[in-house]
Amino acid sequence: MLHPYHYTPVQQLLPQDLPVRLQFAQLLQNMQTENPDFLNKILFPDEATFTGLGVFNWRNNHLSDSENPHALEERHFQHEFKNLSLPVK
Repeated sequence: MLHPYHYTPVQQLLPQDLPVRLQFAQLLQNMQTENPDFLNKILFPDEATFTGLGVFNWRNNHLSDSENPHALEERHFQHEFKNLSLPVK
């Protein structure tokens, strides 16, 4: 009997991430101050992740415990992907 497993990667924050995250938060705060409707015009999609290996949809990535009940898919995702946010007008 198969038991599908939906793999969910977890991002590991690194010390060098702090300045970039802080800069992004300050940018959003400034944009929101200038235009109170700013965040309502941004779409943060989670449908696809763009990697150096092509477009990958996490919803289609499944592991089966009948193949390997202790399956692990270990990769350094944080350094391989870019998520895309699109403004909506």
